[in-house]
Amino acid sequence: MAYRPVVAFDIDGVLANFTAGFSSLAASMGLISAPVKIEDQASWKFDFHADSVWAEVDKSHTFWENLPTLLTPEDLDAMDAVAAECSVIYVSARSGPRVAEQTMRWLEETGCPQGPLFLLRAKKSKAHLLTPLSHHLIGVLEDRPDTLEELAAAGLPVVARAWQYNRAILSVPRV
Repeated sequence: MAYRPVVAFDIDGVLANFTAGFSSLAASMGLISAPVKIEDQASWKFDFHADSVWAEVDKSHTFWENLPTLLTPEDLDAMDAVAAECSVIYVSARSGPRVAEQTMRWLEETGCPQGPLFLLRAKKSKAHLLTPLSHHLIGVLEDRPDTLEELAAAGLPVVARAWQYNRAILSVPRV
């Protein structure tokens, strides 16, 4: 049986604007004065106490499916071209109730190519999840600094979605 090459996409910070959604929720709770723009986010950490925001996310039936997209029509066309030649998978560290259903709805409503969603379980890493696919994996698009380093160290073909908060990671190509 012939296998198709595999391309893996992270979601938050790559396809979906988690920064806007999470910081908008924090602003609505009075924790910050205005939402943070992803272009201005200087580190992976937020400058406010996030536990109460995470509690609201966990209660929400729509948080994950209502995040703004980072994708342009050209990005979606490029993803479709990749999907014509490769198997597309989505890998996320999202957790909590109803996450998978909300995420799948977001991917569909946004127009992303169909593909399975893999959510990391506690104490597992993206490298742990993706290494068994390494013979077929031709690319991983990721943004989180520690995950970029981990995937590169595991010898996986990772590319950084370039943001200010991951600018110090020089070991991987950036787009």
